[in-house]
Amino acid sequence: MKRVKASVVEASAQPLAAVLASVRAGLGGRKSIGTVEGLDDLSAALEKAAFPVFVFSGRQQGIFTLAMLQGLVGDLNRSRRATSLFLPSDDKAWGLLLASVWMTGFPPRTGFGTGKPVYDPQLSDVTRMIAEREADLHLWISEREGDPPARRRDLPLVAFVPDEGAVAGAAVTITVGQAGIDHDGVFYSSRIGTLSTVKASAPSHRSSVSGVVRELADALPEREALPC
Repeated sequence: MKRVKASVVEASAQPLAAVLASVRAGLGGRKSIGTVEGLDDLSAALEKAAFPVFVFSGRQQGIFTLAMLQGLVGDLNRSRRATSLFLPSDDKAWGLLLASVWMTGFPPRTGFGTGKPVYDPQLSDVTRMIAEREADLHLWISEREGDPPARRRDLPLVAFVPDEGAVAGAAVTITVGQAGIDHDGVFYSSRIGTLSTVKASAPSHRSSVSGVVRELADALPEREALPC
């Protein structure tokens, strides 16, 4: 096996989106206000590469960074083959996003106030809604142990958590089971690139989140209007 020494491109003082913008500008022969050390080496490597692949995880990378990366790959594809490879930093979070997309057509932060899904990341930002007092109730659902919700003053909190005992400050705490531990579940697996079933490793009497939500929904007078 041939060993290849990695080259490091330094731009630690800049946001990643700005770095990618500088790289795109440099490769396209355009001027840029940013400075990226090793840009010439990177350009030379890309010129020699038969099929460059950009690997990224999405962790702490905003939409502008990902859009700039997509633009860079698109630029390269005008004259050669290039692609990107996404390796999720959190398989469960990526599975949630995929489920949201196939059910509504949009990623999370999609609202249903109009009776149909509306994607608006700012309007549907829960933290903003709570801070600006647009919410009457804070419903926190988490299967992760030791993941308590931030306390919100003067706002009733209902918490679904796997931990035993009441959540501090919550009006109601409901203990739920964890998929793959207390009950069977379906997870996204980046190893195989699709969803896979997971058997419970330690079956218990704890209800699933979906089971509790269904019981609550059935108790509401509007239950006949539920979409699923």
